[in-house]
Amino acid sequence: MKAMLPSLSFIIKRSKKNLNKRGEASIYIRYIINSKQIDRLVNTGLRILPKYWSNKIKFIIKSQELSNAKELEAALNTILSQAQKICLNLNLENELTFERFKIEFTGGGLIDFVTFAEEQIAHRERNKLVGSGTIINDKKALKTLLSYHSKINLPDIMVEFVEGYIGFLKRKIVKSIK
Repeated sequence: MKAMLPSLSFIIKRSKKNLNKRGEASIYIRYIINSKQIDRLVNTGLRILPKYWSNKIKFIIKSQELSNAKELEAALNTILSQAQKICLNLNLENELTFERFKIEFTGGGLIDFVTFAEEQIAHRERNKLVGSGTIINDKKALKTLLSYHSKINLPDIMVEFVEGYIGFLKRKIVKSIK
């Protein structure tokens, strides 16, 4: 049985802790099922000053002061259209959940970094985008990375992972000197 399609709208968080240094708030897509106002939010990557946002209409307020109002409106309409398309496709596949929606919307699916890196190296080599020495170095770097961690998904590459890898490389250099 197909899931009920969610209601999608935009929202910003106006509290000071959610504003950047310029006072801008992130614009989120709110994902609502069965009229339940559960905060299931996904960041769109867009920002706006709260004074240009209406919680009532859940959209930007047209203002002559907002120089990029038309561009922002077009971007939000495109994002909403893409989000609706994702929901429809996931619903057709009987896989519509917030978690799946978020993965598809953000492009943050569990993408295997090693496969991605190998494909990029092969693409650069095949199309002669870099010299052979760079390709050799890229392959060596990937081999070293794999000796640190054999399975890496893109979402795993966070600050902690990078810090751990740097420590691994430092220990490897110290061992090679001794």
